Amino acid sequence: MKTLCQAPAKILLSGEHAVVYGSPGLSMAVNLMTLCQVSFCPQDPPFIEIELVDYQQKHAFPFPLWKKLAINIESRFHLYQQEVGSINTVLQHPIDLILVIMDHFHHAYRLKQGHWSIKIQSHPYPSRGLGSSAAVILSLLKSLVTHQSLNISNTDLLALAKTIESRQHGRSSGIDPTSILHGGLLRFQHHRPVLPLETHGFKGWLIDTGVAHTSTGQAVEAVAKKFKHNHPIWQKFTDVTNRIQTACETENGEALRKSIAENHTLLCEIGVIPQKVINFIAQLNKLPCTSAKVCGAGAVAGQAAGMVLCISPQAPQAICETYGYHFMPLEISSQGVFCHILESDL
Repeated sequence: MKTLCQAPAKILLSGEHAVVYGSPGLSMAVNLMTLCQVSFCPQDPPFIEIELVDYQQKHAFPFPLWKKLAINIESRFHLYQQEVGSINTVLQHPIDLILVIMDHFHHAYRLKQGHWSIKIQSHPYPSRGLGSSAAVILSLLKSLVTHQSLNISNTDLLALAKTIESRQHGRSSGIDPTSILHGGLLRFQHHRPVLPLETHGFKGWLIDTGVAHTSTGQAVEAVAKKFKHNHPIWQKFTDVTNRIQTACETENGEALRKSIAENHTLLCEIGVIPQKVINFIAQLNKLPCTSAKVCGAGAVAGQAAGMVLCISPQAPQAICETYGYHFMPLEISSQGVFCHILESDL
């Protein structure tokens, strides 16, 4: 059998970092696809071939070897949990995330013995706060589920994805895999049902300020050192998230832009927006009917912060050209991760 699974990217309208502490977040799937092609031949000896197109890497592992490598990764994660080293010591190479996915799936559902061939290609903007890791995780998990004809609930699939994502980010809130699984616009909060929301088609733009100098995990760690679980700033995030949701539901553009600006101010307060990006957003906010914010974890060092969401009827071309930033129209993906069967066993 051969399958092709596609997973959208995601942006956060509100709730960055705050969702880790129990606050709600608003997440939107966007049309930047990660592709995962998987083929399986049960007659061949147990073997895994993995091609990572974005890194121009090809790997091949017999079953005992990849499982041994996965055990080493888990050992590094347990050391991180004991505060021996940072989260960046866990996954040391791009292939490590794929090995972790295979290992956790194998422990949960027993991977079929045979020849697996995996080819993964992300969208052109990894490490920009678009949920690239979650897209890889879910596209591969969905592929494996399809190949093994498993009946797995979304709840169980998300729990597995969140466990795997914690090896990448240290403390997974779960909002990225939830958004990528469901698609569209949704409200996410721990221990509450996911609430799909109408998008109503507001006009926006995604602006690439570049790869953040620090990872999502490092940003989460830095914020956690300064702002504890009971800090009042998380209630401020909750309040602004509620206002953004109301503005979206009532199609109130002015209220939406005002609340987006308030969210940006809170992100600056927790220290995840570099000064260059602060200056850039200040210039954007001077334009008529325009408001902007970073739509991912941001960065705690360097001058780039990943993607910026700009709500505006007009393309921010002149300012982006001044800063050397690429921009594109915001395209919502109403569908979450999905798989096609390219070749059947029948």
